[in-house]
Amino acid sequence: MNTIQIINAKWWNAEAAYAYALARGLVKSGHGVTLIVLPDKAVAEKAKRDDIPTIETWALNRFNPLEVVSFFFTLLKIINKKEIDVINCHRSDGYPIVALAARLSGRKPALVRTRGDQRQVRKDLFNRFIYTRLTDAIITSGEVVKRGLVSRLGLNGSAAKVIYSAVDTGKFSPRPVDDSIRKEFGVSEEAPLIAILGRVSEVKGHRYLIDAAKSVLNDFPGARFLAIVKEEDPNFPILEKQVSELGMGDKFFFTGFREDLVDLMAACDIGVVSSIGSETNCRVALEWMAMGKPVIGTTIGVIPEVVVDGETGLIVPPKDHLAIASALLKLIKDRNLAIEMGKRGKKLVEDRYNEPLFTSDTLKVYTEALSKKNY
Repeated sequence: MNTIQIINAKWWNAEAAYAYALARGLVKSGHGVTLIVLPDKAVAEKAKRDDIPTIETWALNRFNPLEVVSFFFTLLKIINKKEIDVINCHRSDGYPIVALAARLSGRKPALVRTRGDQRQVRKDLFNRFIYTRLTDAIITSGEVVKRGLVSRLGLNGSAAKVIYSAVDTGKFSPRPVDDSIRKEFGVSEEAPLIAILGRVSEVKGHRYLIDAAKSVLNDFPGARFLAIVKEEDPNFPILEKQVSELGMGDKFFFTGFREDLVDLMAACDIGVVSSIGSETNCRVALEWMAMGKPVIGTTIGVIPEVVVDGETGLIVPPKDHLAIASALLKLIKDRNLAIEMGKRGKKLVEDRYNEPLFTSDTLKVYTEALSKKNY
């Protein structure tokens, strides 16, 4: 099957990672993939590294008339020349242009819209027309995304298929702990090391973990905390100040960018996802689980869909540092429970969130879309 994957994301985020993992999986499965991406962005760089054919353009995001017309005819040529069967758009920017090209091309490929965006779709007749008349299949990254889409546009519940993000279990998997990493942060062999991984943004809820850490340290002064973040983020000084004011400068560390990310995760005992918004993919929760670590996550987005409360981790309300602290203390006090949750999480990822299954599930949607095209 020959496909075009349109990943016109401005930066590398969970949405871009979802789309790129699919592109890579399709290539590994022997299917044709052409990427349409923004110039000089992370997806373009990764595609060059992996030798995946790409077209770099701003046409879908800037809506310059000349660029749009040029791109439109370029897309028509590609569809026909490469005998494209399916076009999968992963963002809404420029989607009507792509849909028009698909309809007017001689090949007439099926059009699939994957939605993994925290923004709600606009509730209007134009969007309903796009999703019901121009789209042959809809994929969402979680039930929470599907519910919002179906509700706002009045779609049938069967109109969208949920396909969760996947994890590269070859990269993210349990490994021996590098003792030098724990020594780097002053963690004794028996003390817990707890970490949060992700960009510094208010929506990620770092400050609630910081407040929770203060409570945990009252009972377990040997515990250590890591925020695996890039220190050049403009919000970083705010968090650094919070840690300093709470007197935890020698117990709560900001790692900066790390080449040894996976080894760093392996050295941790618990992963935390304290988000207060977004998380329509939540790749990081799956990565922690793939590493065999229990996850403490909030009720935001797909987190409670992929982290099984009481089985692979613990789910807590957002913006509640006391609930986070209580969950942490439960796992710290019962290490066997934490280890067992980690094992169950690893098995869950291997069984349900692996890349081959992610790819094959998407191909099933493509096949169905081809069998019932809207034209």
